[in-house]
Parts: sequence; structure tokens; C-alpha cells
Amino acid sequence: MEPFKIAVNISPFHFHEKDFPKFVRNCLEALKLDPEYLDLEITEGVIMNQTEEIIRLGHSFDLNVIAEGVETEDQLQKLATMRCDQAQGFYIKRPDTADEITKWIKSNNA
Repeated sequence: MEPFKIAVNISPFHFHEKDFPKFVRNCLEALKLDPEYLDLEITEGVIMNQTEEIIRLGHSFDLNVIAEGVETEDQLQKLATMRCDQAQGFYIKRPDTADEITKWIKSNNA
């Protein structure tokens, strides 16, 4: 069977547990699961107030942190200051056709 990702939703309750990163690491080790196959889904209530902590948490698992819903230059700059790895949203690229997105990716990776 092909490997697949497991998604776990994290609520504000989980996020405030000081040993949460250690707990997740122990679970990954017990299940023999590579962190690359774990998606942590963080509820909006947590994101709104603790963006920098969430980025640090992702980095503590050696994950690439991607911010979704970036709509302003200010948001993008703040995320860069917080060392967020990548971002996506209307500020970066509005929804478009597959052909237009392909052209945009090629022109921005050249």
C-alpha cells in the first residue's frame, strides 16, 4: 500500500499543553510514522492569536510551514519576520485557470 498522510486537528486546548510537541513526537515514534506524513490542522481560533508559536511548532517537527489566506503585503511581511517558509493567498495570486496558473508558476520560477 502506498504511504498516505494522516491529519490531526489541534484545538486551543491541545496547543496550550506545554509538552504537546513531545507528545506528538512520541506518537510518531510509537507508530513508526515519518513526520512528513503528518498534517497538523490548526483551528482558526488558535491561528488568529498565536501565529508565531504555530510556526515554531511546525519548525520543531522539521516541517515546512505554509500560511494560507494571505491577503495583504503587511501579512506577508509579518509572516516573513516570523520565519514562515511559504505563503499562499489572494495577495500572492488570485484564483485563475489551470493554464494561467501554470504560466504564472513557470514565469516566477525562471
